[in-house]
Amino acid sequence: MDYFSKKEAEEILKDLFQILDNNIRKNPDLKNNLMLSILEDTNKIVKEHIKESQINLKSLLTVDDFFSRYLESSNLLNHRCRFVGRNEILLQLNNFIESDKKIALLPGRGGIGKSRILLEFGKNFESKHNEWELRYTSENPLTRDSIRELPEGKCVIVVDDAHRREDIVTLLETVQQANIPVKFPIKVILAFRPHGLNYIKNSCNRCGFDTRKIEEILEVQELKRTEKEELGKRILGQKYHQYLEPLIQVAKDSTIVLVIGARLIAEDKVQPAL
Repeated sequence: MDYFSKKEAEEILKDLFQILDNNIRKNPDLKNNLMLSILEDTNKIVKEHIKESQINLKSLLTVDDFFSRYLESSNLLNHRCRFVGRNEILLQLNNFIESDKKIALLPGRGGIGKSRILLEFGKNFESKHNEWELRYTSENPLTRDSIRELPEGKCVIVVDDAHRREDIVTLLETVQQANIPVKFPIKVILAFRPHGLNYIKNSCNRCGFDTRKIEEILEVQELKRTEKEELGKRILGQKYHQYLEPLIQVAKDSTIVLVIGARLIAEDKVQPAL
């Protein structure tokens, strides 16, 4: 519709079908091959749709399922670029898993990079903590039945944007009950924006969690200057490296602005001056 009128489109399709018809008359096997190709494509689409529907119904997802849409290169905001910085926070998260703490609090402003940290944490989780399973909460509301989705054994549940969730108490109550007696211990990592700290802490207190069992992770701060340069260079590439400095100035302390801005420029989707 962006390029042709309805009449022009009809003419193009008419010509296409005429070409196909002429070729099929000359080569009858072509019809069977076309049908097989269509069936294979349809079958693939149906399978992908079924898989996506099954994922969408779950409350607890693996790291691959949770971040699947952010790992597609076609998405403007994706997490395919090499991870930069945040080593101290990752160390704290990994130490938390091996500690006697039950809940880890990870605060950070919007667009600062909390989700990217949680992905990097998940990518290396199995190699560092092979006795534990890792699950991320989907956007579906959590219920007491959600616990049935958990694997048997030690498990860590990650909640991104926990400050937005009204069902956080349901999760914490379920976790508290699952830890009594301590048969299959469960730990929780809650990532949230700083203004939600009181809500998160009150929810933990309401569910009976001792403050000594809560680990407060360092608040996610903006990347260091050298880290911004490294990240920007990786996305912009040599062809657009001259835009790195003004892009850093415009992005200020927002990692998400830096990443999306660099992608827009690198993919020729915006005039750099804008």
